[in-house]
Amino acid sequence: MGKRPLADVERELSNGEGWNWYRQRLFYRSCTAFYRSLQLFYAYLVLERRCFVTWADVTGYYCRFFFIQAFLNLVLATWDSLDNYFFHFDGKQIRCTPKKDLTPTAKIAGAHEIWWQFMEAMKVPIDYPLEHGEFVLSRLVFDPERRNNSNYGFEYLQGGFIELDWFDSGAKQMMSHFMPHPRPDRDITDIGRFFEGRNPEDCDVGDFYEDESQILWCSLKTYLDMLERLEIKQGFILTENMAALAEIHLRNDYCALMEGLLLSAEESLKTGFDVASFLQDCEKNPKRRSAFLP
Repeated sequence: MGKRPLADVERELSNGEGWNWYRQRLFYRSCTAFYRSLQLFYAYLVLERRCFVTWADVTGYYCRFFFIQAFLNLVLATWDSLDNYFFHFDGKQIRCTPKKDLTPTAKIAGAHEIWWQFMEAMKVPIDYPLEHGEFVLSRLVFDPERRNNSNYGFEYLQGGFIELDWFDSGAKQMMSHFMPHPRPDRDITDIGRFFEGRNPEDCDVGDFYEDESQILWCSLKTYLDMLERLEIKQGFILTENMAALAEIHLRNDYCALMEGLLLSAEESLKTGFDVASFLQDCEKNPKRRSAFLP
């Protein structure tokens, strides 16, 4: 930014080559953040499968943190942490706001917190016609306060790593308190598939809606739906790429869930990726590392 007048910067970024550069740069950054969020979501699932309760929780937070950046960049908003400026598109042109002119809470916000505040500010004036928009553009579940507590809290039964409490009473007592339950392989993307094959009398819809992974998957699905609504011609966010990562990370533990994730992704992206054939090929080649390796 240097010492250039803000009006000149805004004008340059809102017209001609500057406008094209700004949009391309933010879209590529958005895609980068999306894939980080996606892989962290896969990591969250794997950690839960292995009963790393606290680390799954922290990983879930970072999944959300990168989703927020991906989503804001997609709607042409970003934070320049080097020079402390907030850029956004107001519907007519790019606006550039220095940190000193932000809200009082944003002025003192840390590197993570400021992104959450921008997310909350952006959701008010803009109408997102998305199924899960209000749900995911909130601080529900995996927020900065919870992340800090999980990482650093030492309060007994209320801080971080509560699965390790009672260690001083012996292994049996520790495990009795921990009662490890690996995440089951259930499709969290669709309530019908979630309860598929189960006796209706034994099905509680709360099990589906109260699963904390919903906020993570719905965040990613909202991004994909937004991308589809914007009708951006691009070759970066693809079901194929999501499948390649899923095969590496999820195939051994989450066959049913992997299918649901890819079906749901393709429903949004409409790239023509044949999910059924991919999964059949995975089943025929259980020992391979990836269908996409050279």
